[in-house]
Amino acid sequence: MQIELQNKIFFAEVERQLAEGHTVTIKVKGHSMTPLLRDGRDSVVVRAVRSEDIKLGQLMFFRYRGAWVMHRLCKIDGECLTFAGDGNYRKQESVFRSDVVATVIAVRRKDGRVVSCDSRRWHRASTLWLALHPFIRRVILSIIHRLKL
Repeated sequence: MQIELQNKIFFAEVERQLAEGHTVTIKVKGHSMTPLLRDGRDSVVVRAVRSEDIKLGQLMFFRYRGAWVMHRLCKIDGECLTFAGDGNYRKQESVFRSDVVATVIAVRRKDGRVVSCDSRRWHRASTLWLALHPFIRRVILSIIHRLKL
């Protein structure tokens, strides 16, 4: 059975669970992390953020303009952190460290496979995607969206 909740209620409960030391699994919504994470197909396992989690390339949930956003950390400037989605690399969000709520520790695929975000496989895929020229990424994303993959 699936229950739909307003984001405000859902993420308040997520924060409560994280504060109690639990991990939480959240279904991916949106296309900003395509192609590594897919809308409605993948889920992410998160835990409360720790200081050692704040490193370049890490996927994190943070509060931004009243919403929760999950993107990749791409710049650290003291207390200011800048994030960008893999699928919308032109747009960036800058927040304070205190706005970061959770770090993604694993990805659960639709078929049940779990990929650790510490694994070589995940790092290779992330590094390869981010190393591509922005034009090539744009072409690949366009094909994915047109074919509705």
